Amino acid sequence: MGLDPRTAQEAAKWPVPTRKNSANALRGFDMGNNYPQIKAPTVIAHRDQDFASPIDSRMEPILKKLPSCTFNKLSGVNHFPPT
Repeated sequence: MGLDPRTAQEAAKWPVPTRKNSANALRGFDMGNNYPQIKAPTVIAHRDQDFASPIDSRMEPILKKLPSCTFNKLSGVNHFPPT
């Protein structure tokens, strides 16, 4: 994936089991075509500086499947909040 140095430094602070389990959970998660089944009001918040999960490649496909959701872009925020 290639993380920028600041993101990599924050990720390195997490305990190894946390990083491993988070990666495994994300690898196995797939909503597929189930987004239209969501009937509850939905808000998606995403960071504009999240290079690990860019808005254009990660969020835009979801937003197309959930046209009635509210999208909030968090300006100037990276993938990992500073600790």
